[in-house]
Amino acid sequence: MAEKLRLSKGVVRVTRIEKDASGGTTAVTIYKKKGKGKKRKKSSYGLRTLDKTTKRLASAQGTASDSYLDRHKKSSRKKDGWLTDLPRNLARAGKKGEKKLKKN
Repeated sequence: MAEKLRLSKGVVRVTRIEKDASGGTTAVTIYKKKGKGKKRKKSSYGLRTLDKTTKRLASAQGTASDSYLDRHKKSSRKKDGWLTDLPRNLARAGKKGEKKLKKN
């Protein structure tokens, strides 16, 4: 194949399957886009730990708020139950968030 291939930008690799002498098949790469290795993070080295910590905190807060909402819904079935159960629901939801933060 002496002619130059004209391909779209989205093409990463072109492979042709050929039969070898023993009758089996082999894959022959005709074209492979250069520079398609592992992508680097687009963040400063010093900010990566801050980024991970922020993600962990956000995840833990999401877990805590979901837990609180479930407990709030259950408590609101009773008359003024959400108000009487508020301190307990907040404490339990907070503990669940802490566990999530420690686990990650």
